[in-house]
Amino acid sequence: MNTLNVADDYIRAVGGGHSTSAIILGRSGTGKSFRTIKVLQEEGLSLSTTGEEKDKCFGYISGHCTPLQFYNEMYKHKESRVVVIDDVDSLFASKVGLGLLRELTWSNTGSRIASYRSSTKHLQAPSSFEVNSGFILIANKLLRNATVDSIRSRSLVCEFNPTNAELTADFIKVAEKSEFKGLSREERLETACFLSEKSSVATIDFNFRTLIKSWQLMKYAKEKGKEWKPLVSSLLVEDEEMATVKALMDSNWPVSEQIKEYSKLTGKGRRTFYRIMKKIKQRL
Repeated sequence: MNTLNVADDYIRAVGGGHSTSAIILGRSGTGKSFRTIKVLQEEGLSLSTTGEEKDKCFGYISGHCTPLQFYNEMYKHKESRVVVIDDVDSLFASKVGLGLLRELTWSNTGSRIASYRSSTKHLQAPSSFEVNSGFILIANKLLRNATVDSIRSRSLVCEFNPTNAELTADFIKVAEKSEFKGLSREERLETACFLSEKSSVATIDFNFRTLIKSWQLMKYAKEKGKEWKPLVSSLLVEDEEMATVKALMDSNWPVSEQIKEYSKLTGKGRRTFYRIMKKIKQRL
């Protein structure tokens, strides 16, 4: 199943009020945040700012905050149609943060009550307030415990693992629509296509951050009168073991012979071979 399509449908379900919450999980740099915002905007919602009709907006909160900071921010967005909570991993690691997230996802429909008991002067919201928003939680990975599992059970959960081909297709879309000071649309597209052509499933840390770094290097090269391609190529470092396994997979040898050759080359066994093979197949 195409996890990109599933993620899009889950985001739309929350944006349209059909579901209270969705959790989008996946390795860092795969465009989870970009995709979430893009789909919500396609659904006719705009990023919340003062003076707009909240029901036509979505709020955005970074999860890199304390539970108190999160509670204060949540109060500001309590009337938004949807609230996107990005990098929510740290809130899931906090007992108080987990409690807040559980309150916000408690009901499948209708309003919920968020509450925070504290005498600190930093509390900028009432001790409790009503929330009708839908929530989209974005994380790299979630720990498993009873409270986390209760939040997962109430939410649409998508394990977002795009293939390299899907990633590079998104690179092209971002290059076409995003601005980057000092580079034209054609130059942005040229670097995105170059990354697509020169990368492989064995490329380490191949993600949206690679695209941004490639634009930074292209801009630098332009300003210094240098050739940009060698600089951008330096970003595409291969995992040697993964490259070895991929070459063996392409050999058409029986798997048993691939494992023997892998063990001869690396001194490692079948368990490691299968683990790397699984990782490669997820990217194909």
